[in-house]
Parts: sequence; C-alpha cells; structure tokens
Amino acid sequence: EDNCYVCHTTPQGSLMIKLDSYIDVKAAVNTGRLEPAINWTGTWKMPNGRPKLDDCLIAKIEAWINAGMPE
Repeated sequence: EDNCYVCHTTPQGSLMIKLDSYIDVKAAVNTGRLEPAINWTGTWKMPNGRPKLDDCLIAKIEAWINAGMPE
C-alpha cells in the first residue's frame, strides 16, 4: 500500500498493472516482472521515482512468493 498504490490501483495504472487486491498482486507476480522491478534488475525500477525498497521488505515479498503466494 505504501509504495505501490499511488500508481497501481486502477487498470489505467502503470502498464495496466493493478496491485490493490490479492488476485491482482498474484497476477502481477505471475507476469515475472514484479521481482525484477522491486530488485531493480529489470527494465522498470519500482517504486518509480522513489528509493528502492529496503532489503528486508524485498526479502519478505520474495518469501511470500516462494511460499506459493498464500492469501
């Protein structure tokens, strides 16, 4: 919420990626673009125009993904 909602709460958001519900976040992860974006290893560096997420938060997101993205 603190880092993504500003741009990713409507279908018209950045590249039409919504992140305001579990289903939308899971779909974004499944594109394969979310992890590179938050790790700043892909084309997009997220959050856009803001500092990189701290390593602890990135590790929590990756642990959630690796655990199968439980709701």
